[in-house]
Amino acid sequence: MFCVAGHDVQRPTHPRLHVRDARDAQIMFEACRLGMLTPVSRRLNDSERAMFIKSGSVFVWQEADDDIGLKRWTDGLMWSCSRMREPFLFYEEKTLGDQLDPNNRSRTSTKHAKELPSTGLLVKQTYSAIVTLPGSPPDARKRKWHITCYFTHEDFPHLPTLDMDPVETSGGYMATPINLIIDARPTTNAMANAAKGAGTENMDNYKEARKVYLGIDNIHVMRDSLARVAEALYEADMLASMSGSNSVPSDALGPEVPRLGFLDRQTLRRSGWIKHLTSILDGTLMIVKTIHVSASHALLHCSDGWDRTAQLSSLAQICLDPYFRTLRGFYVLVEKEWLSFGHKFLDRCGHLSSEKLFVTAPSEGGSGSDAAQAFFASVQNKFSGQSHLKETSPVFHQFLESLWQILRQFPTRFEYNEDFLLKVHYHLNSCQFGTFLFNCERERRVAEGNQPTGEQQTHSAWDWFEANRSQWLNPDYDPSSNIPTRDTSVLIPDAKDVRFWYRLYGRGDEEMNGGGLANQATTAGVELRGSVVGLEDDPVLAGSG
Repeated sequence: MFCVAGHDVQRPTHPRLHVRDARDAQIMFEACRLGMLTPVSRRLNDSERAMFIKSGSVFVWQEADDDIGLKRWTDGLMWSCSRMREPFLFYEEKTLGDQLDPNNRSRTSTKHAKELPSTGLLVKQTYSAIVTLPGSPPDARKRKWHITCYFTHEDFPHLPTLDMDPVETSGGYMATPINLIIDARPTTNAMANAAKGAGTENMDNYKEARKVYLGIDNIHVMRDSLARVAEALYEADMLASMSGSNSVPSDALGPEVPRLGFLDRQTLRRSGWIKHLTSILDGTLMIVKTIHVSASHALLHCSDGWDRTAQLSSLAQICLDPYFRTLRGFYVLVEKEWLSFGHKFLDRCGHLSSEKLFVTAPSEGGSGSDAAQAFFASVQNKFSGQSHLKETSPVFHQFLESLWQILRQFPTRFEYNEDFLLKVHYHLNSCQFGTFLFNCERERRVAEGNQPTGEQQTHSAWDWFEANRSQWLNPDYDPSSNIPTRDTSVLIPDAKDVRFWYRLYGRGDEEMNGGGLANQATTAGVELRGSVVGLEDDPVLAGSG
């Protein structure tokens, strides 16, 4: 188990580990670089040295040239001269007697540690490397990182190695590939499905894998959550209208000062929308770490495979592969993960949920109030009507808003800009293109009677986007880091840095996300159940065997 540093106590990066070779050391660096482990940020004080300078402790730290960081490692002990045993430097702890007898020196390596006499004294093992942090520009200053490990000859044979270290479901790191089965559902949903004759994997049958439940809620919960967001926006507009302040536009579509005070942020918080976005990004991170860091396979599913599965798979591929961060890559991704896998755009978007098929969004020059009114009317029309109510849900909307979180965190890593995502959302509901009109490939490609196919009667949205390509290009795009063989090509977003996509809602950033609302994800109570390695661990199947 890995330690997480507390606010006051400086703990080891890993409390008990044998770093066998350069690969192990580099794995530790990579885990710290990606934010999965916590490096040491300052010198240990006397009490911390007494607690943590012991056999098994591993410290990763960055060499700094300022007064705040660590210029060199100090632990308060006396050490022999270094001995090089590639790729490490080793030091033997010295006692006062060793000081008096300078010939009392040992030659140490991890390969021969078992052969050395038992002294009860520590051995210090060090390794260094140059590290580039994620998101750093190509000309950024390189950082020198060090790893400092301690062991005794007596304890050395009993220290666990990386491949023996259990994987933490909250995002831990391991070196041995263990395949992961990801069930996107909450355990209660999985139990309900099992009662209907469906179920989940019995992990006794998958000895080389483990399973986690992500706890992402179903389409009905998501529909109700977004409806509460729309209700909060509508109530704010009504209050602003009654007070005569509705003529002041938001900064979402212009530089004007946003209207503050009318939007009830507690209502936004109670909607749970930020929590749902966080749970999706948490699941995305788990997939990315499993594939990129652990070099393992991930099997992903939910109840049917065309809603939560499409969200997670798409976002993970965007993080893992720079191609899907280009315009053409986005088209391909939506075609293969959403259209080909049968996402039910017709039902989920509610295109047939009322006589009025869609509400026209305001032009780019419209006011924020107009945009918010259009958004509310659209949600009311699509997600609150009586017809087809059970099947409507903002699944693709949620994917786009989750993608916007990643684009916001990595603004130079995407060829397309925010306007592109906004326009995709608009045409998701505009019914102008066949791309987002049907429930499955058969409805698009198979003719009914003598009628042309849906594909023949409609146009592709991608053709229109390509014809207007210059509007969607990100001027800050820097593809220099997108080298497939380098770790810099992979994005590791912060799942806790989640905000409302304020431009989509026709509002300003401060209006929707100010006052700490955006940080609610840290206490949102996102469910993450696991790790399930056998039948007895599974909350869905336990007791059924």
